[in-house]
Amino acid sequence: MGRSLLFAVTSINGKQVAVGTTHLESLNSSQRRAEQLKFALSNLAPFDEAILMGDFNLESSENIIPDSYYDLWPSLHDISKAPGYTMPAQQGFAAWRPDRIILKKSQGSQPKSIKIIGNDPISSYSEEILRNDWLVKTPSDHYCLVGEIALS
Repeated sequence: MGRSLLFAVTSINGKQVAVGTTHLESLNSSQRRAEQLKFALSNLAPFDEAILMGDFNLESSENIIPDSYYDLWPSLHDISKAPGYTMPAQQGFAAWRPDRIILKKSQGSQPKSIKIIGNDPISSYSEEILRNDWLVKTPSDHYCLVGEIALS
């Protein structure tokens, strides 16, 4: 599938910060996802401060985020109590956490908070839509992550 990396560089508190988003390959493509993530992080490597977010499509067994990055959810939550699922269980699939926000570890940045939004049904949907189990009732088939990062 056509996947890409989009990132911008901005200045915050006088520091250059690279902020990127990506959508890594899905389905049975763990090797391809690893290559795509390596490519994305190599493009962010020149920056001391870097954030990458998006649909990483990572299975729980895929541990490919390098130690040089925080994965915000497990860095700030006990995943045994709050697993951070951004895809609900549906049609034979278990709930899982394909979406991530990762932060390059540096002396100038720390993860502060992360939460899930967009997991409530859209209130204007009709009762008929809400009764259909197979229809997506939230803003997306994925829930959204909102992270806060402290930059010094």
